[in-house]
Amino acid sequence: MKLIIIGATGLVGNEIIKLLEKRNLDKFEEIQMIASLSSKGKEIIFRDDKLIIKTCDDINFDEINVFINCSSSDLALEIYQKIKGGIWTFAGNFYLNDSSYETINDRKVFKFMLDLIEDKTSSKSQTNKKSPGRLIPASVKFEVYQRDKGRCVECGETTDLHYDHILPYSKGGSSNTSENIQLLCARHNLSKSDKII
Repeated sequence: MKLIIIGATGLVGNEIIKLLEKRNLDKFEEIQMIASLSSKGKEIIFRDDKLIIKTCDDINFDEINVFINCSSSDLALEIYQKIKGGIWTFAGNFYLNDSSYETINDRKVFKFMLDLIEDKTSSKSQTNKKSPGRLIPASVKFEVYQRDKGRCVECGETTDLHYDHILPYSKGGSSNTSENIQLLCARHNLSKSDKII
């Protein structure tokens, strides 16, 4: 069984790694550090060992592993969808203010003190907000990922995927419906820009 840290190169990932350095992890055969494609191949020093950053394509989802998620990006969504459909949901963005642990019934329980990051720029109340803006809700992402079978709809690529608005958001396209969202690889998404194809 492996311990897999998702988002290992981010701020939260760095804090989790510091905490884990002091823990007994002998029951794990390997510690894997997972991050986005841009971090692949970089090194992290963990307990005097050099660990190479990998991507979600390097995870064997047929094995039983323990995952610690430190990412709020599409990387985490992609991994959770591969673990078990429907268990990931967007609950907002948070600051990690502090962490601690306590022993309860001979088990060490880690606690993370999080503060919700609220959008101070909007004068509208959350109850009046009808659209998430450019943000695509997790339920829509899940539906699109399943429908497009985790592949770019243009070329079938399975890595470095982007959720793309078919009718661009800047031209009035909705983020709330899967009919306006598709999976594209980075190459096809970046070549599309805000042109309607």
